[in-house]
This record gives sequence, C-alpha cells and structure tokens, in this order.
Amino acid sequence: MTGTQAAEYRELELQSSNLLLEADSRLVLSRYEEAAFHALQAGRSRARMGELNYKADEWAGAAEDWLSAAACFLRATAPQQAQTVLRLVQQLSSEGKIPAHREDVRVAQEERTQELDRLRARARDLQRELDAQGCRPDVAAPKAIPFLVGRVREFPGFWPLHYLLFRQASALGDRALARKHLRWEATFDPDNANFTALLGFMHLADGRPDPAIELGSDFLARSPVSAGSVRVMLANAFAQEGGAGSRERAIEVLRPLLDDGGVDVKQRIAAVALSALFSRELGQEQEFARLLRELEALAGAAPSSGVADVIAEFRRSLPAAPNGQGSSRNGGTYALPEAVRRRLFEGARELTVGPMSLGAGGP
Repeated sequence: MTGTQAAEYRELELQSSNLLLEADSRLVLSRYEEAAFHALQAGRSRARMGELNYKADEWAGAAEDWLSAAACFLRATAPQQAQTVLRLVQQLSSEGKIPAHREDVRVAQEERTQELDRLRARARDLQRELDAQGCRPDVAAPKAIPFLVGRVREFPGFWPLHYLLFRQASALGDRALARKHLRWEATFDPDNANFTALLGFMHLADGRPDPAIELGSDFLARSPVSAGSVRVMLANAFAQEGGAGSRERAIEVLRPLLDDGGVDVKQRIAAVALSALFSRELGQEQEFARLLRELEALAGAAPSSGVADVIAEFRRSLPAAPNGQGSSRNGGTYALPEAVRRRLFEGARELTVGPMSLGAGGP
C-alpha cells in the first residue's frame, strides 16, 4: 500500500472497531435498529479495507477484510450486502489468489456462506408468517402492526420489514410510527431512489426543505443516474426555498429527465410539468410554450388512463401560453397561485413515488 492508503486503512480499522462497540452498546439498550445501523456502517468500512488490500495485491488480507465485512452485514440482517462481499471472496478463491495454506480463510468463507443461507431461510419464514397474518403493503391491517414491531428485534436492518411497517402505519394514520420506519427503510436500503425520495417528501411535508435538499443531493452525488423520483423531490425542495435562483436550480436538477429519451415516461411527465411551472414563473415564455407542447405530446403516449388524467390535470392547472407560442422575454420572477403550485407538486410526486398518506398534517 502507499502511505496514503495505509493511513486510510488504519483509520478504517479503528473506525469499524468503534462502530461495532457502538452496536454492542445499542443492543444492550434494546435499540435494535441503531445497533444494526452501526454494524452496517462497520461492514462498509471493512469492505473498503478489503478494496485497499486488493489494490495492493494483498489477496489474503482482502479476503479477511471482506469476510469480516460479511459478518458485520449479517449481524445487521443485510443479506444483499453480505452476498456482495462474499462474491468478491469467491472470485479471489476461484482465481487461485488465496494461498493454499490459508485454510482459515476457506473455513471462514464457508461459515459466512452458511450464515447467509440461514438468514435467507429466516427471511423466507418471516414472509410466510407475514402472508399468514395478512400483512401486505397495500392493505391496512391494524393487527399487523404489533406483529411487525415484534419482529424488528430479529430483523433490525431488514428493509422490507421497515417498508411494511411504514406502509401499514401510514394507512392507519400513525404518523410517528410511519416516519420512524420510513427513515430506517431509507437507511438500510440507501441506494433505492424511491425510498430516498419518500424520505425527502416527508421532510417537505414538515416544511423542512434543507434536509430534503441534503438527502437528495447526497444521493445524486453517490448514484449518478437519472433517479427520477429523487430529482422530482429535489425540484419540490428547491421550490419551497423560493426565489429565482431556487427555480433555476429546480429546472437544472430536472434537466436529465428531459434530455434522456429512455427515462420512465411517468418521471418525464412529472419533470416536464414542473419545468413548465418554473419556466412560467421565471417569465421564460418561449420555453414554457415548448414544454406545454411536449406535455400534450406525452398525453398521447400515456401508459394508462390514470396517467392521462394526471396530464390533463397538469394542463388545467398551468396557464395557456400567450398566443399559443410565447415570446423569448424573461419577465422576472412571480409565483402562480399556491393552490395551483400545490396541485402540480402533488401530481408530480404521485407520478413518481405514489400517494403518501402520513396521517393528519401530511402533504
């Protein structure tokens, strides 16, 4: 390793050890989700340690670190992350890069693989129990809540369980419980754009655009993809800030959804409608007229009558372009009526992440 890499490795080693101590302390206090979160973070640190060893051609060291990461992920009940690092160890083994005398690595690999199989079997058993209890995300079942909460101790970092709790609590109007498990859902599946967007919309429902902007910006920096639902959420967040600069930022964050012809049609419709709103409010009438024409063209390609109805509502909410074309002037910033803006924001949100029922006071 280079000096810089060795310093990073030592820092990660200390950091991951401290995180596991934090996980132990949370477990003693029965704060199971927090314990799983710290174990998950420790696993990520040790996975990075494995990468550093791999780059330095320290194959056995890389395998040891990845197996340690797998143990952390299994402790956090995060099977997908455990599988990812175990595949890296298997690749090293298949390529003959682990010395033959390192029998301890082979034994540890077998143990971690068996632990992953057992975790997956437990998850399948959980799903059968959920089915027997009638726990479904689309059907409110008051009796499901105690059952689901009771399983958090065994599956604290298993995001599907937190997703079910979020949906059930939302449907039953338990705002606090829904928000708690939405946060954990997004925490334990951080690469899921829809979960990130939902969490951002939750912040916006509380009138807190700053954490929504931070959340969405971090996601896009980490995952440079179209991520339409996150971009629509960010545009909403920028709009809450107010001012011409915020509207321009909203248009910019939506631009990839306008430029990418392969983007999901619902995300594109939402992006076009919001971009039209912001262009109109900025006095960019020529661009506003162009976006209205594109919105009308998308109506013909709507995948369902429900989506076509949303487009029709967008068109009713947005004003007509002057003379059907618009001019090129920039007439300064002004806001459309708040009721109009709210209908557009809610329609765009529902197109990208679906309805968000968080009880009284929700959006």
